[in-house]
Amino acid sequence: MKDINLITLFTKDSSLSSSEVAALSAKKQSLVTVKRQLSQLKKEGYLVQSGAGRSIKYNLSKKGILLKPFNINEYLDLSPDERLQNNNFQFDVLEPPFISLFTDSELSMLENAT
Repeated sequence: MKDINLITLFTKDSSLSSSEVAALSAKKQSLVTVKRQLSQLKKEGYLVQSGAGRSIKYNLSKKGILLKPFNINEYLDLSPDERLQNNNFQFDVLEPPFISLFTDSELSMLENAT
């Protein structure tokens, strides 16, 4: 996933348009580049798209929620009370449709190792 900086702009409940992502992007990329990267993240399963035309919005998919990168040092520098926390277990992550955490080649390697 090379478009890490874009996916970090999303939270579990955020819904952003491509122009909103372009405005929030630290690299200040062109809208065309942002749209291309969002499309790639959608293709890879990290984002889901809703709406059509000019009203298209992007949200994190289950895969995006589970595998979204974060800076561990910044996280650990915060006090436990300041860290992003959930008051309840996120059962919706375990509901279908399930995501594959391993590629086919990784699954094959695991099968051969057992």
